[in-house]
Amino acid sequence: MNKYQRQSSADQMNNDQQSRDASLGETVSSASSGLAIAHEPWKEQSIIAALLDQGFSKGVASVIPHSNPYYPIRFWLIDNGGHMRVLDGKRILGSELQHQVIACSRWVELQETMDFHIQLAGLNETPTIFRFINYPPQACAREFCVGRYRQPSEVDVALSIVRDCEPRGANELSEHLREIYERIRTIEPELRAQKQQAIVVLAVAGLPEDGTLADDLRLLQSLPVRLIVRLCVDDSKVYHYYAELSRNLKEPLEIVGEYFSEAKKIHRYNPWLTYGLTLHRCREMGIGHHLLSMLGQRSLDKEEASIVVGMLFGKEFLAQNNHEVNSKQFLSNVTRFNKEQGQIWNPVTGKMEFWVDTKKLQKSYSNKQFFGLLRKNSNTK
Repeated sequence: MNKYQRQSSADQMNNDQQSRDASLGETVSSASSGLAIAHEPWKEQSIIAALLDQGFSKGVASVIPHSNPYYPIRFWLIDNGGHMRVLDGKRILGSELQHQVIACSRWVELQETMDFHIQLAGLNETPTIFRFINYPPQACAREFCVGRYRQPSEVDVALSIVRDCEPRGANELSEHLREIYERIRTIEPELRAQKQQAIVVLAVAGLPEDGTLADDLRLLQSLPVRLIVRLCVDDSKVYHYYAELSRNLKEPLEIVGEYFSEAKKIHRYNPWLTYGLTLHRCREMGIGHHLLSMLGQRSLDKEEASIVVGMLFGKEFLAQNNHEVNSKQFLSNVTRFNKEQGQIWNPVTGKMEFWVDTKKLQKSYSNKQFFGLLRKNSNTK
C-alpha cells in the first residue's frame, strides 16, 4: 500500500487501481468457490470462548459458529459517500464497567462496526467480502475479503484498509448490487443443493441516488439470499423509505437501525431485555432468531419471550425450562443464569445490568399487564 502512495503519476495511480481491482476480483471469486464449512468440535469451543470474552451471552455465542453451514458466505456493501462525514454518529468508549458515549461522524461509527465484523469473520472463518460504494482515496482497496484463507494477516490488512479509507462521492448502489448478484449466481447451484443462503448487508445512511434499487433487490431475491439493511443514521425519512421498499418485495428486508435508536424502541416494547451491543451485532450479520427483529416493533407474547430468553442463555437453560415465562421456576432459573453470565452495559439507562430484568419480566407477563400489552400492540398497528 505504501508503494502506491509513493507514486506521483496520476496515470500510474489509475493503472495500479485497475490492476488491484482485478486481483481483488480473483480473491472474491476464490472466496465464493470456497464456502464456509462446519467447525470441528475443538474449534467451535475455541470460538465460543473468544466470543464470551467479548461480552456475548452463552446462547448467542454458541449460535455463531453453528451458522457457517447455513450462511457460508457474506457480502457487505459499504456506504462511503460524502454524507458519511456528518457528525451525528456515536462511539462507546471506556472499560468493561465504565462507558462513555461521545459524538463522532457516521463514518467513524461505521468503521467500528466494520472492525467488529472483520474480526468476527476471521475468528469464525466465514468468507466475507466488504465492498465500498465509491473508490476510496489514495491507494485503499475498493473491496477485500476476510475469512477465506484463515490467516491472521487477512484481518490485519482489512482493518488497515478500513482505517485508511475516507468517505467521499455519491450513493449509487445499482452497479454493486448487480455485481454481487452475478457472483452469487455462480454458486447458486451449490447453495440450493445444500439449502444454504448468502447474506448481503447494505450498510447505508442515505437514500440511493440511482432509481433501480427495488429492481436490483428483487433480482437478488431470485437467488438464495438473505437481505439486511443496516441504517447508519437515525432518520425517519430514510427508515420509512426502506420500510416501504420492504413491503413491495417478495421477502421483507431485515432493517437494522442505529444501535441507540434500536435500543430505545426495544425498551419501549420489551423493557425486560437489556439490548447489549453484541446482540445488535448479531442482527447486523443476520444471526439469531427471527424474533430479534420483532423486539422493536411490538411486545412479545409469553411464548416468544421465553424463546428469546432461551436463545440468550443457551441449551443448558432450555433443558431446565418448560414453564411459563412468569412462573416462579422460570424466573428463578433466569436469576441464576443472569448471575452466571454477568452484567452488560445498557445503552438506555447507561448502567451495567443483567441481560434479563426478572422484575420487569414478571410484571410484563402477569395476566393483567399482559392483556394491556396486547391492547398496546393492537393500537400501534
